[in-house]
Parts: sequence; structure tokens; C-alpha cells
Amino acid sequence: MYTEERMNIGYVTPFIWGDISLTYLKGAMQVTEEHNANLICIIGQKPKDPHNNNSSANIIYDFIDKKNVNGLIAWASHYNQYLTSEETLAFFKKFSEIPIITISNRINNIPALITDNENGIHSLVSHLYNVHGYKKIAFVRGPSYHNVAQKRYHAFLNAMKTYNLEVNADLITTPLPFSEASGHTAVTLFVDERNLSFQKDIEAIICPSDFIALGVSNALKKRHVKIPNDVALVGFNNKRESIMCNPPITTIDPRNTTYGKIAARLLMNNLVHGTEIKTVNYIPTKLIVRRSCGCLEPMANTQDDSLFFSNEKYTEDIEAIKLSLRTFHSLTLKSLEHLWVDKMIDYFNTSLHNPDSDHFINYLQHLLDELKEYEEDIGVIQNFISEMRKFFLPTLKKNTLIIRASNLWNQARVQINLATEYTHANYQKKTDQFLVSLHSTTQTLTTTYSLTDLLEGISKILVDLQIPGCYISLYTNSQKPLNECQLIFGFNHNKRLVLEDNLYYNPKELLPKKYIPSYRYTMILHPLYFKDYQLGFVLFEVGPLEKANYHILCNEISSALYRIKMFEQLKTSEKQRTDLLRELEEKNQELELKIKKRTAAIQKVNEQLKNAIHEARSANLAKSRFLANMSHEIRTPLNCIIGFVEILNVTKSKTEQKEYINLIIEESERLMELINQILDFSKIESGKLSLNNEPFNLNTLLESLTSTYSTIASNKGLDYTLTIHSDIGEHLIGDSIRLRQVLVNLINNAIKFTYKGSVHLLVTKENESHDHITLLFEIKDTGIGIKENRQKEIFNLFEQAENSTTRKYGGTGLGTAISKQLVELMNGQIGVISQENTGSTFWFTAKFQKLDFDFNQTSYNLEKEYASMSLPDFDGNYKILLAEDYSTNQRLVSSHLNSIGIKVDIAENGIIAVNKAKANAYDLILMDIQMPEMDGIEATQILRNLPKHKQTSIIGLTANAFESDIKKYLSIGMNDIITKPFRKIPFLSKIIQHLTNQEVLQKEHTIHEAAITLQNEYLTNTPIDIHQLTEDLNGDTDFTYSLTKDFTNITKEQLKELETALKHKDYQKVETIAHTIKGAALNICAHRFANLAMDLEDATKNKSNYSSKLILNDLVEELMTLEKYLQNLSNENDGGLV
Repeated sequence: MYTEERMNIGYVTPFIWGDISLTYLKGAMQVTEEHNANLICIIGQKPKDPHNNNSSANIIYDFIDKKNVNGLIAWASHYNQYLTSEETLAFFKKFSEIPIITISNRINNIPALITDNENGIHSLVSHLYNVHGYKKIAFVRGPSYHNVAQKRYHAFLNAMKTYNLEVNADLITTPLPFSEASGHTAVTLFVDERNLSFQKDIEAIICPSDFIALGVSNALKKRHVKIPNDVALVGFNNKRESIMCNPPITTIDPRNTTYGKIAARLLMNNLVHGTEIKTVNYIPTKLIVRRSCGCLEPMANTQDDSLFFSNEKYTEDIEAIKLSLRTFHSLTLKSLEHLWVDKMIDYFNTSLHNPDSDHFINYLQHLLDELKEYEEDIGVIQNFISEMRKFFLPTLKKNTLIIRASNLWNQARVQINLATEYTHANYQKKTDQFLVSLHSTTQTLTTTYSLTDLLEGISKILVDLQIPGCYISLYTNSQKPLNECQLIFGFNHNKRLVLEDNLYYNPKELLPKKYIPSYRYTMILHPLYFKDYQLGFVLFEVGPLEKANYHILCNEISSALYRIKMFEQLKTSEKQRTDLLRELEEKNQELELKIKKRTAAIQKVNEQLKNAIHEARSANLAKSRFLANMSHEIRTPLNCIIGFVEILNVTKSKTEQKEYINLIIEESERLMELINQILDFSKIESGKLSLNNEPFNLNTLLESLTSTYSTIASNKGLDYTLTIHSDIGEHLIGDSIRLRQVLVNLINNAIKFTYKGSVHLLVTKENESHDHITLLFEIKDTGIGIKENRQKEIFNLFEQAENSTTRKYGGTGLGTAISKQLVELMNGQIGVISQENTGSTFWFTAKFQKLDFDFNQTSYNLEKEYASMSLPDFDGNYKILLAEDYSTNQRLVSSHLNSIGIKVDIAENGIIAVNKAKANAYDLILMDIQMPEMDGIEATQILRNLPKHKQTSIIGLTANAFESDIKKYLSIGMNDIITKPFRKIPFLSKIIQHLTNQEVLQKEHTIHEAAITLQNEYLTNTPIDIHQLTEDLNGDTDFTYSLTKDFTNITKEQLKELETALKHKDYQKVETIAHTIKGAALNICAHRFANLAMDLEDATKNKSNYSSKLILNDLVEELMTLEKYLQNLSNENDGGLV
């Protein structure tokens, strides 16, 4: 809030309504005005004051920073009264970036102006003892928390010791506050509690402040104790009230008028000229003698005061007297002319030697009138006369001059007394007038509930109190006051300013730049708050500095603003209440209308409820039929199983036992199929079943179904045919398993309910986009058909066309319900067209993602690119740990890695892998998921806890390509997954990418690779793709032969293990071995063998022993076929395979 050409000085104080605080402020005003600097008086409260509940005021100290003040004066003695040393340092640390000087107390190394309390108290004790002979001197202690009070107490003890005077503990009070009430407390303590008497026990009382001395004076008068006849009384601080009481109180003048001036002058010299300020600057005190100590007239100070008087010997030279007394200039403010001391001495000398001259008396009256007009301390002139008498008397040699001089001084004393009485009366009158005026003017503030009226009332009050300028700003958010405020009122040159709308700004700016006065000013910054509620702040341009006028005015403004804010909130609440009542009335009317409508609607709903009840009863009946049917369906195979077991128990013929065992197996699988249907529907209903979208060959799936159901239909005397439109691509992405399940359900039903004729499956294209295709599947039969009124219910749970149908043909009624749910999961629809005794057509649609590759061209392009690709040779610079239990896979992976110069270390299981990793450093670890003793998951978790391998890349090897499995492997610490089977180039590209952070193959290569693998799986008519395997092994036919031989030998042993495990129904072991065989078979391109292993893996998951044995037989036959195929190749190629 300052410009480059004018500085801002801040004066920090907890109040300005006392004489001392006002004197400090006036002194600082005088000096800053001389230097053309602005002065901002910042008024808060004493931090942590237990007697004052106005801590909200202290937010004002957060406004102070180097952006709005260049230098700071702080009345420090009030800021550490209730704070610890650490808290005091923390408080002043907020201003550490600003040059600062403190008054009355030293804070750490901050420069300070300190009252010479030691010398002041010493002067009082010396005067009472040396001049009046008092020895029994009592002392009233100030508050224990007040630093100055403690210094004055210790100074008293030291002074008593200096003059060998006894310190009587009964003559010292307990610590008391700086107040008149403490004076009454002290007298009560001495007289009533300690039974002391004046003159006998107490000759004089020293008070550490004039406030306490005034209280003692009043308390003694009430007890009819005369001052100074019965007891002498002295104070400290030279308060205005001390000269106005009767008798006037002898006191110590701390020269408060100089503090503000000296502090401001030192600060300005530091800011302007860089003059260093001493850490401690002691200000000498002066003894002011009045009648309360027993002196009948002013006497000279018995102590030498070098600040006021020179050490020259007194002569008849008038100029020497002028020189000695000119220091009195510093004790006055701007009301007296600069050379008044010289004129007083000249006029006195003239009147002294010319009895007819009245120049001295007239000029004295002129000075007194000036002091009265500006309400300054007349005691300055009284002290000056005393000092002048001291210097003149030694120069007067004639009695006539001595008598004449005494007369002049007596006349001066009379004039001064009259002026003092006038000042006292005028001060009391003005105080009364001010209080009356302030009370009448603030009545407007206490009665208004309108912000507009309040601001208008403030304008009138400012004129009445002669305050030239005022600016009021309110916080936008009382909870976060320092964020933003709004200027709502401006007053300057006795008129209210017209402000712009929405004047929001940062509170630390104090005023928006546009409204900062261009002239030099003194402002008072005062917070506005009500208890704990922050309102804002006000800036007053200084007018008359009467006692507490600004403080009282701020309190009234705060109360009025808070009242208006609460009233506005009340009005808002009332308006909201009125609006709510009106809204409720409107709602009531709406409700009445709705009730009428709903009454009609309820009647309609009742009818609907009747229908719903009827439907619910029908549904319950259907469920009852379903449960009865389900009970029958489950009990039938169970009864068969139990019966066959009982027969088996007594049958000794092995042929019959085998026959019964086969029947038990068939009934068990029938029961398992039934349970699986129920579980499938349960999963769909609970939302737990989701589609697994993967590439598949549509033609292969449909031809597989044809192969199965053409035989079943033929056995029943029916024809089964398949038609696929030629414009449908055979390679799609979708859930082939669930598509197959729907087709199986519908084809089964068609064959079940047809006793002659045919069943035909037709597949056509319904619609197609760039990425997707929707197919229409129609299953047509010439069976019993469905009644028209039952066709909509056929897809409901628990429904068949007729209950009699269930009894005749069997079944649960779940098939079509499950099919409907699965079709909807595939974004399709399902329906039926049927005529009773003629036949039915069940149809459904399903949406798939297209996989439109020209496989031959894609394969050719990819092979061409692979052939031209130059893989790096790492020349043994990298070492990889391979954790793999299957020796064929060990050899295959090692061959691939060795081909590009990578060293391979092999571990047969997870335990060996962990031990090797602990002992060696590896650049990458390949971890098979399923291994004996310790699997890859557990091994990876252990390795991740080893400091050596926290960052080592770990790649999982698995034949489980499901997304859920891959997420699981990555979550336990693996960096990537390679699924089996893997071809050499994509496999090595993944390894190189993790070793060097360089991508070898693009994403589309992976897609093409998956597509070609799919093609190979479905289209390979040989037990092994020997050409692909040889190519992956860099054309090494010998190694290819060795690898395939190794595979067949190991697999023979594994098939034996499978047979044993199935006998003992160890399905977990069967699943593990089948998974291992699947991965190995895929890696050597034996796709048919891998598919059978996968079927076995799935069968053991369902714990189907019969199906598992059948598949095991197929695996044995396929292994024999593979061996024969490899042998034929070897014979055709003279011992080689290619």
C-alpha cells in the first residue's frame, strides 16, 4: 500500500487509548511527517491474553509483510506478557523480513528502545531517603508476567541495598496488575491483613505505575490518611492524571514523548541512509517532584542527567544558560516555536533588570495558551521554570535581583497552576462531551438492520468525530479471511466515495490501488470481528486522537455488521421458509390431483394384480411341475446306479461286472450332464458367466457337430444335414464353446422330438459391418411341433411344451432357457416357428468379430519377413535362467536362445530355480508355471523378495492363455507371459525386447501369428507339422529328429502315469500331466495331440472318469500314429525327417 516515492512505516500496538500509547503514536507521526513517509498504526490484541476474549483481533498481524510496510515499530512489552520466550520469538519471526525496532522491551537481537528503569527507581529511593530521610519504604509490585514490572521491582531492591536500607518483606505486596484497583488492594493488604500503620511502620510508598499510585491515593483518602503528612507516595510514568489529582503525585517521567520520535527517526535513518541501529538504546528517565512526597515546591533533580544538561560551570553568561536549557526543545511537540527556550530566558532577563517590563509573564502566557490549545503537557514548562531557577540563582549577586527573580517565578507558578487547572477541567469536559457525542452518534449503528443505513450512519459519525477518511472492507469467506475481501465503504475529505461494484482484492493490499491516497497520510488499521466471527477490517485516516474513540467506534461497527449479517441470514431463512411453505402448498394441490388420478390408477392396478396373482399361481404350478420332473430326472440315474452297484456286489462273473460298471458310468455321466445344466443356468442368472472371445474356425465347429449328430440321427432313422452359405468367412472371434452349447441343446431337442423325417442345420448371414458379422442359425425338424399358445413359454425356465411331453420324452426344460440366456450374451435373439404335428424351426442370431485374413498370403508374407529379419548375436553377453521340468521344452527353448548367442542355465523345478537365482546373477528368468515340487508362481514370489532379483525381468511360460490367468501371473510379479505354443521369431523378439528395451516385432505380427496358429490347429491333417518345426529349429533336421524322439519317449511314460492316476481317481495329477503334455505337443507343432491333451485336461476338471479314460485311449492311439508318421518320414528321407 505504498508507492516508490513514499515509504510506509508500521506501528504495531495492542491499543492506542492510553496516554503512553497515544504519546508513542504522536511521536512517530511527527517524524514520519517530517520525512514525508506514511504511518500505519496496526491495532490487534495481546496474544494469549487470559483476561481478554478478543483473540480474533490478532488476525490483523498476518496482514503485515514487506509489500505493505518498509519498516516496523512495535510496542514489544505488551507482546510477551503471556507468551513464553519461544512463542515470543515465533511471533516476531513473522516480521523477520522487515526492518524493525521495538519499544520498552528487547526481543532477542531486534533493536530496542529501553526505559532506564534502574535509574528511575533509584532516583525515587534516593529522593525519599536523601531529601526526606524516609527509611521505612513500602513497594507495590506490578504483575509477575510483566517484564517492566519485574525490572522495577529488582531496581527497588538494588536501590535499597545501595543506601543500606532494610528491605522488609511485610512492606512489599504480592504481584498486582497495573490498575487503580491494585492500589486499593495494596492498602488493604498493608493495613487490614498485615496490621501496619502509617508513620510508625510505613513512611513512604513506591508504586511501579501512576495508575497504582492513583488507586493508593484514593484508598488512603477513604481511610482519612493524609498525603504526604501521614505517608509519602510516589509513582512512575508521569501520567496526565498524576498531576491532576490532589496532591499531585511525585513520579518518574520516562520521557514517553521521545520514544515514538526516536524509534521513527532511527528507523528512517536506517531505511534511507543505511545507518545501523544499535541493539539496545536506553532512554534516561527524569524525576518529577510534586507535593505527594512532601516537597512544597518544585525542586531540582539531584541526579545528573547528561541528556538535558551540560557539565559547564554556571556563569553570569546568559548564553551558557540558554545552551544548558535548549535540550527542553526535545520535550515538546510542534505546538511551540523552535526558539522558545531562548526567548523565555531573554524575556526573563529583561523583566529581571526592568521592573516595569512584563515581557516574561506575557510570553509565558502565550506558551501556556499554545500548550492548552494542542492539549500537550504543561508540566514541561513547570520543569523548565525549576531548571531555570537552578541555573539563574548562582548568577544573582544582589538581593534585589534575587527578590525580583523569586517574584517572577512565583507569578509563573501561579500562571502554570491556573493553566493546569484549566487543562484538567477542559480535559474532563471534553471527555464527557466525547462520550456523550459518541453515545448519541453510535445509536444509529446499534439500531439499524440495513447495511445501506449503517454506512450512511457511519458517514455522519465520521463527520461528527472529525475523522477525515475511512475505508471498510469485509472478508468474502469468514472461515478463510485472508483469501479475499471486498471494499464496501470509502470516505475521504468529509464525503462518502462512490465505489465501483464488486471491488474484490487481497486483504494484505489493505486497499485497492485506485483508492490509496496520493498524499502523505497516517492511518489506523483495526480488525472488525464479533467474538470468533471474522468480519473484515477498517482503515481510519487519523483525526483527533481522543482516548478510545477509534476502539469504541470499531466495536460498534463490528456489532452492527454482525447484527446485519445475522439479520440477512434470518431474512434469507425466512424467505426460504416462505418459499418452502408456498411450494408445499403447491405440492399439496398437486398431490390432491395425483390422488384422484391414482385412485383411478389403483383400480386399474387391482385388476392387474388379479392377473399377476393368476400368473404367479401358474408360475408356482410350473415350478412345482419342474421340481417334480427334476426329482424324477435326478432319481432315475441314481436309482440305476444304486441298483447296478447292488447287483455288482453279488455278481462274480467278470464279464457281467464289466457290463454293469459301464452302465454305472453312463448313468453317472447323464447325472453329471443334468447337474452341469443346472449350474450353468445358475451362473447365468447370477451374472457370473461371461463369454471368452477367442479366434475359432466356424466350419470346423459345425462339421464336428455334423460328424456327431449325423450318426445319432441315423441310428434313429433320421436324416441330418448341414448347409453353410458360401459368403460367410470361416475364421471368427467369439466364444465357440457357448455357441456349440446352444447348437447342441437345440439339435438334441430336434432329434429327441422327431420320430421320422429329418433335422437340418442352416447357417446364413443376417448383416455385416467392417469389423463384425451377425449370423442366423436355423434348426429345422419334422417332429411333433408345439402348440401355438405354448410357443412363447418354451424359452421360460421350468417350461416344456406340455407336461405330458416331459413324461414321454424326458428332460428338464432347462436347455432352451439356457440357450436363450447364452444367445442374449452373444448380442443375439432366439425364437421358434412351429406347427403342431408338422415340425418346428428353432432360430437364433449371434454376433461375432471378423478375423478376415488371407491365411496363405499372410503366412507367406510373415515367413518372408521372418526370413529377411536379422536377429542380433549377443555372443554370450547375456545369461538366462530357464525353469522348465519338461526336457523336450528345455531343449527347444535352449536351441532358440543359443542361436542368438544367449547362455542358458536350466532348473528342473521351482526349488532349483530359486537356489540358482540366489547363487547367480541372471539377465532374465524364464519361468514355467506348472512344475513339480514348487511351481512357477511360488518361485516368482520368492525371487521378488530377493534384493538381487527385485528388478530382474521374469517371463512366465504357460499353455493357459485365459485373460484371468495372465492377470494373476502378472499380479504376483511376472513382467510378461509367453503362451505355448510359441514360434521361434516371436519368442526371441519378446526375449530381445526385455533384454534391450527394443521392440523387434510390431503388434500386427502377433495377431497374424495367432491367426496362422489357429489355421494350423484346425487344418493340419498330419499328426505333426514337421516342416514348421524344422524351420523353427533353423533347418536342423538332426535336432528335429532328436527332439521329436525325445517327446515320444517322455510321453509314453507320462501316458502310463495318467493310466495309474485315473485308476486312483487322482484328477489333480491327471490335469497337471495333461497340461504338461499339451504345452510340449504345441511346441513341437503336434496340434492334434495337443488338442486331445486339452480335452483330457477339461474332462478331469469335471472329474469325469469315463470320458477321461476314453480320451486317454485316443491319446495312446494318436501317439502310435505320431510315431508311425515320424518313422515313415525317416524311411523316406534316409534317416532324416525332411
